[in-house]
Amino acid sequence: MALFDYVWGEVFRDIDITENLDKLPAPVFLALGRYDYLVPPPYMWESVRDKFSNLTIRVFEKSSHAPHFEEPDLFDRELLEWLINT
Repeated sequence: MALFDYVWGEVFRDIDITENLDKLPAPVFLALGRYDYLVPPPYMWESVRDKFSNLTIRVFEKSSHAPHFEEPDLFDRELLEWLINT
């Protein structure tokens, strides 16, 4: 992911975070904050969706890097709903 490479540069240069995602045996809940500048923005995760066998992406509109702290009630509801339905 180009943005990830730009932000982190050589620290993670040789790590492909998308490698082997299709081998994850469990469903994945990806909680992203709209204003999180530490990871690639939500639209960039769509490009790796097909590498997951079962991926759910939730974007928290009032959060940055920690939606579980910044929007705890909404995060809890979304996660519990996902757990119940997965």
